[in-house]
Amino acid sequence: MRGVAAAALIAAIAGSSVLAQPQRGDLRRRFEPPPGTRVIRHARVRMRDGVRLDTDLYLPEAGGTPGPTVLIRTPYRSELDARGAFFQTLLANRYAIVQQHERGRYASEGESEMLSYAAPDGLDTFDWITAQPWSNGRIATIGCSSSAENQLKLAAQNHPAHRAMIAYSAGVGVAEAGPFREQGNFWRGGAWQQGWFDYLVTETRKDHLDDRRPPASAYDRVRMHLPMIDMAKAIGGPRTDFETLLARGPAGSPAWYRDRVTETDHIRVPGLWAEGLYDISARPTVALFDRVRRENAAGRQALVLTNGEHCGFGRETATQSVGDRLLGDARFDYRSRELAWLDRWLKDDTGAPLPEHPYTVFMAGTNQWSAFEHLPSAGAGESRTWYLAGQGRANTLDGDGRLVERGPGAAVTDRFTYDPANPVIAHGGEISGVGTDQRDTDGAFDQRAIERRADVLVYTSEPLTEDL
Repeated sequence: MRGVAAAALIAAIAGSSVLAQPQRGDLRRRFEPPPGTRVIRHARVRMRDGVRLDTDLYLPEAGGTPGPTVLIRTPYRSELDARGAFFQTLLANRYAIVQQHERGRYASEGESEMLSYAAPDGLDTFDWITAQPWSNGRIATIGCSSSAENQLKLAAQNHPAHRAMIAYSAGVGVAEAGPFREQGNFWRGGAWQQGWFDYLVTETRKDHLDDRRPPASAYDRVRMHLPMIDMAKAIGGPRTDFETLLARGPAGSPAWYRDRVTETDHIRVPGLWAEGLYDISARPTVALFDRVRRENAAGRQALVLTNGEHCGFGRETATQSVGDRLLGDARFDYRSRELAWLDRWLKDDTGAPLPEHPYTVFMAGTNQWSAFEHLPSAGAGESRTWYLAGQGRANTLDGDGRLVERGPGAAVTDRFTYDPANPVIAHGGEISGVGTDQRDTDGAFDQRAIERRADVLVYTSEPLTEDL
């Protein structure tokens, strides 16, 4: 029931429903460490199988005692650029920063594969850091998107040096949690999420120097291509993880459980989490967080849940909107929260405040931040139950499909004809970036154009007379 509760909260808050492109910030900005920082670029850290990973070190000004380390393991060029001011603050507070490229990325050796070796390579890197003269043996991991996803399997190893993690938009690192068996959001209900094709062939090339980037119209040409596993070849795309992830299937492949967390993994590392409700990763991550929270002592796990997109944390404004929906002032002080979290767990600073509640949520509708001790569950408190009703003609918004609060007296069947050659294109919600006929934007939008299609069933309540 944990996942059911997670789904209920998300449905209640988001008000809309599934792929956002990672938002890496403005990578034209280059991270500039503060004066006096000792910078060591392209250190070669050897893994247990001999593969050497490219690693950059930013060490606080010399003269102090060994201190704690913040580790970023990433497939991206840099996590530092998008949040340079925060990492400058860490260095000023005498945290060492280590940024390492995953296998096969940039100057790191080995074959690139999404989240592969997240646990063993992370553990070997921990051991290497703790052996350095500038390290006091205390490490925190940090990052968003894939830089967060590879933290989860590593955190489940509970290495003694791993004292804290800050993992935002980490859902692709979850194979299963509660009722969710999505294998990293690639499969839902046993169906491959085709939005990943566009992302994989444009953003996860095996050779990051391979500049072949299919045009936006490429997916339109291969949407109906069979077999599906040859779609990338059909558009002359680069070599990616698409074929590997598709071939794993929706369940059963041990590879899913090797590089993503499952119900058998237990995280004891104190964690700050964050999810955006219009990101594909929200549901399984919230379900995982809820279990991890209950398995840990109070104050060791905290989650921020926003009405926002993938990795949009810290970019909220005083006039925030998500799609066409205005939210008002959704700003939140992530930086102070994160610095206090690191000071508490890596420096034993008992004066550094912990979040007062495990859930901090921006509630659409009231358009304000609220805090919760427990995840609200369906059917509890002031929840209300709605039923589908009608006379068997719920097609289009002009049909007779209704939402009612009293169960209909007799069962009625509504029917529509499904044509895979004429798919219903998502408009907003969590899905984006697939073909030129779909808006590359997530969020809440007017759905009436879609609801006029005869192959869409629409159920509508009477106008609400009060807040629900």
